[in-house]
Amino acid sequence: MSNLKPDYYATSGSDLIEHWYDKWGKSADIIMVANVEKYLERYKEKNGMEDLQKAKTYLDRLIAKQQVTPSNDDGYTQFPLPK
Repeated sequence: MSNLKPDYYATSGSDLIEHWYDKWGKSADIIMVANVEKYLERYKEKNGMEDLQKAKTYLDRLIAKQQVTPSNDDGYTQFPLPK
């Protein structure tokens, strides 16, 4: 089991991130952005490299979703990425 993708985050055979996108569509992007920001903000004080890897995992998955579904006219609210 990996700390970056523990088994207990799987729901109904798919991982939690896929569950979010199945449930909320493109609106799940904000969850991904929030998790990237969370791990980047805390890495120095908490888990160091592990938190940086988690941030990268969320960012990589977000990028992959954007490449698959780049359209903004799907009816979901688009949230700006943090600067």
